[in-house]
Amino acid sequence: MAVAMTSNEDGSGMDPKLWGELGNHIELAKNIYSKLPIQEFCRLRVVCKEWNRLSRDRKFLESCYTSPIPKPYFCLRAEGKDRLHALLSCDAGSKRWNCTRLFNIDYRSGILDVNGMIYSISCNDYGGQEVYNVHTRYAHSLPLPLEKSLDLPFAALKVDKSIHPYEYVVAYGNNWIPTQVYDSMTNSWTAKPGNRPVMGPGRANCAECNGIMYIRSELDEMTTYDLEKDEWAYMDPPGGDCDDYLRSIGVWQGRLYDVCVEIDKKLITAWELGDRSTSEWKPYARMPEDLFTYIAYGDNPDPPVDPSDIQILTNFCDEYVLVWTWLMEENLAERFVMFNLDTHVWEKVDIPWGSCSLDKFQVLWIIAASVHGP
Repeated sequence: MAVAMTSNEDGSGMDPKLWGELGNHIELAKNIYSKLPIQEFCRLRVVCKEWNRLSRDRKFLESCYTSPIPKPYFCLRAEGKDRLHALLSCDAGSKRWNCTRLFNIDYRSGILDVNGMIYSISCNDYGGQEVYNVHTRYAHSLPLPLEKSLDLPFAALKVDKSIHPYEYVVAYGNNWIPTQVYDSMTNSWTAKPGNRPVMGPGRANCAECNGIMYIRSELDEMTTYDLEKDEWAYMDPPGGDCDDYLRSIGVWQGRLYDVCVEIDKKLITAWELGDRSTSEWKPYARMPEDLFTYIAYGDNPDPPVDPSDIQILTNFCDEYVLVWTWLMEENLAERFVMFNLDTHVWEKVDIPWGSCSLDKFQVLWIIAASVHGP
């Protein structure tokens, strides 16, 4: 069912007299919300107070969105003049890629994303943390940790995809506070008596594989936390440059993967963890030379950007790995290549030019701020 965004007579937008009354018809509202891509959902929520209230009602949202977003989808984030955090998803019908700014996220905090669950690590102004579910569009406020870290903590997120909505577990701690584990099933934190991580975490990404939480930081380190044994440990990451710390690690069919970028060698390599006890990584696949040239702007003798201002980042969605360039000065994500761990196929992804620009999201961000505050 297509949802028509009826405009006012002057063409300025959706008519609040028409759309504002729909909040009184819950079943109709469910039908409309459930058909909307997330970018249209963000617009619809600002029509009136009642629609905005429904957009934050957990039971209502979970009854609207009863299935996860179809794969592949990626939660993009990057640093620069501003911070990008957006959902890149492919419409199942049109096969068109859409990019939507996730303004629900606390941009001031450290962020982890696993399987569409986005965990804001640092405590917000109210002292709590949040996990935002891109599948249901609901932001869940966690209770206060038993002890709050004043410094950046080690944190990892495990997501249970066997049920919907997804349940999740958070591990949180550092050398100054005991490890604490949050379980969404009980909505509570539990203090753990085991050892504590010693080194500082740096900014990081994470993945969970066979009960082990892996934290890949900007410090060229990989920290692990064993949920069952309550034990922190360290291991070597695969080779390659790790300066662009926002590259993700991912899990597929019970195996852990990391993608490393070696600019000087003109290599982008997907690595598979073989033996965790010996930190043995095996090269799994290498990006073809022509696609590396494309992603690194080597195909243009006079590139529109300074190559030193380019970050090459990655995101995982099960067997799909997205490799993309972030143009820091332009606040623009532009070139995209996707790798399939199952088929070993690398291919360019046709994302509409400028659709992942922060400038594109500015109007939507201003609208959202007017509803929720800055």
